[in-house]
Amino acid sequence: MERFSSPVLDALADGLVILDAQGVIRFFNRAAEAMFGYRPAEVVGQFTDCLLLPAHAKPRLLLRMLNRQRRRMRIISGRRKNGTTFPMELSVNPLLSIDGKHYLVSIRDITERYREQEEIRNLSEAVRQSPVVVVVTDSSGNISYANPRFFALTGYTPEEVLGRNTRLFKSGLHEPLFYQELWETISKGQVWRGIFQNRKKDGEIYYEQASISSVRNLEGKIAYYIAVKEDITIGQKQQTELAQAKERAERANQAKGQFIANISHEIRTPLNAIIGFSHLALATDLTHEQRDYLQRIDQASQSLLKIVNDVLDFSKIDASHMELENRPFRLLEQLEQTASLARGLASAKGLLVEWSADSGISPILNGDALRLRQVLFNLTSNAVKFTERGKITLRVALLERNRQGELLRFSVSDTGIGISKAARERIFEAFTQGDSSTTRRFGGTGLGLSIAERLVKLMNGTMTLESAVGEGSTFAFTVRLQPVQAPLPPVSEPEAGLASAATASLLPSAACELGTFSQQLAKLHRLVKDHDGEAFSLFQALLPQFTACGVAPQHLEQALRTFAFSEADRMLSEICGKEPVSNG
Repeated sequence: MERFSSPVLDALADGLVILDAQGVIRFFNRAAEAMFGYRPAEVVGQFTDCLLLPAHAKPRLLLRMLNRQRRRMRIISGRRKNGTTFPMELSVNPLLSIDGKHYLVSIRDITERYREQEEIRNLSEAVRQSPVVVVVTDSSGNISYANPRFFALTGYTPEEVLGRNTRLFKSGLHEPLFYQELWETISKGQVWRGIFQNRKKDGEIYYEQASISSVRNLEGKIAYYIAVKEDITIGQKQQTELAQAKERAERANQAKGQFIANISHEIRTPLNAIIGFSHLALATDLTHEQRDYLQRIDQASQSLLKIVNDVLDFSKIDASHMELENRPFRLLEQLEQTASLARGLASAKGLLVEWSADSGISPILNGDALRLRQVLFNLTSNAVKFTERGKITLRVALLERNRQGELLRFSVSDTGIGISKAARERIFEAFTQGDSSTTRRFGGTGLGLSIAERLVKLMNGTMTLESAVGEGSTFAFTVRLQPVQAPLPPVSEPEAGLASAATASLLPSAACELGTFSQQLAKLHRLVKDHDGEAFSLFQALLPQFTACGVAPQHLEQALRTFAFSEADRMLSEICGKEPVSNG
């Protein structure tokens, strides 16, 4: 070993092992010592089987390999003293010495190189098998690589694409500014993200969600771009179809709302005539049988009118066309009117109707009194409908008062049949009642509570329900209203009559309201015009107490010039028609 020892050989980074002609180790430098973990004394004089895996460990096999190698590189697996293995690269050079032929074997540990190559192979395979498209281009956009998914998607072959510019796939559906912004982004080294509409080989348009980034060389210049793209054609088509379906649904909903509004008006016009003339006929001398028939007609007409009004209100709320007023009103008057109407319904059943309000509530509040009374009447009339004995209680409690106003809790309690837990969960859904037997027994459309609950939401309130089968129910809702300090002006009798008539479509006993209306108008001069002949005849019959002049629609402007109207006079239209002023 001393003949081969040299400070130069020991200083080399590669391991050096000198073998004699029989394959026995004669020299082992320090790099080899560090590489294998053996001290020279442990391996010099030994065969190389301690350094190699069994496949290369037999001396004769090793010698044949060394004789064939002849200065060529070879990669085999080495074995360390601790038993671990590693890849090593061998370079063999024959040596001639005084005592015979020897071999100088240069050994390099290539574990790190193998690891890097393995990572590259894994990355390459991942890109090749990726379910998304991967395209690599040079700095000018010429394609240097595309994975199999790209060719499967576009229908092109590698020969048709490699070396070609990405302009090949343009669909013509993007503006030039689109591509300009893309190149400005990636040329700055930033990542561009967006959606392409590209064209396949067969001309079909497809959508790609793309992310394009740049890769720089050692000099810091952009060498190439990598685009990772995912086919989103199906999702994009579905999104487009959903948007189109939404647009169609909105148009249909708008048309439905307009249809309901129109048809409701057309239905209410003859219904008002039926109710009005029934009321007039009931005031004449009739036989018992005739009076019974007319009363049935009046009741059926008013039930139908309520259904029409519920459908119209529901349609308005559903289409977000319902607008609330914000005017001063007297709360106690609204409660008394609601209770009075409920008593009219409850009297036939012998039910008691009570109401109360906390003394601390401001007497005058700002809000929509008409819609508030509509909600309260709906709840009280429902309570009467589903209660056979006992009473209905309407109560208003003051929960808090602050700068935002007074938070009031309105509740309507009854001693009726109650509502099951399953029915309570869907009681506020449209066209829903407790169960099918309830609908058969008590009738109704199932819209009332849904409308009431939605009106409460429009008032920024919430509605709740507490009930148990056989123990009655309590519907409650909270509304915040602003108190009004200034007193309301006194309401004159004619104005009160007009207000009463204007709400006739929301309340029962419309004929009674019409009668009161006609009595209170006796003190005023009136010009009556209506586009509907039946309604016009009804006005003529209802207003015999004073002179009223009927005018044909085409002569309205002339009539307005002929008659002088004071500030106190009013222009009358259909009581429940809600037509524009030019119609009546």
